[in-house]
Amino acid sequence: MDLASGAPSRKATISRASEARLTQPKHPGREQRVRCAVVVATSTRGPGTDASGRLAVELLVDAGLESGQPSFADDDVEALRAAVQSLVEGGARVIIVTGGTGITRRDVTPEAIEPLYDKHLPGFGEAFRAASMRAIGVDGLLSRSSAGVIGEALLFLIPGSPGAVRDAMPLIVGAARHAIALLDAPERVGRP
Repeated sequence: MDLASGAPSRKATISRASEARLTQPKHPGREQRVRCAVVVATSTRGPGTDASGRLAVELLVDAGLESGQPSFADDDVEALRAAVQSLVEGGARVIIVTGGTGITRRDVTPEAIEPLYDKHLPGFGEAFRAASMRAIGVDGLLSRSSAGVIGEALLFLIPGSPGAVRDAMPLIVGAARHAIALLDAPERVGRP
């Protein structure tokens, strides 16, 4: 809330709008259940020490999406590919991979996953870096976050910090229902 005017802050407004898109069917009469999955790319964290994967699941569930507990994959090209391909084949529609999007030697998530994309969605990475720069400054430019489509699934690659998850989730949640509707449509579906 903006303390000076008493109006809702821009961030709160965006979050409420994103939540409304997820809880109200895009096409009345057609229930849309979106199954999501979270993969934590790491060689050091596990279920007891990971905060970002748990936070991503919590925010997905709070927004009305289905998600189980996060899974973990080593910072390794083959391990990450296998984890994502298994989820795509298992019917997950939104897959979020946290971690491995930086510039160190062990950051290989984009190298592992982007070659699998049928379609690359460059707007997500651009929007995430802009949001990240507002939150943490110029360091946000060092993220190699991206998004794409593999088969019928949306993939989002985001940094592994809880702050990055909080910055990314309004973008992911805001686009999920419309993107799934587009992927599911037998004919072109546009904005009303």
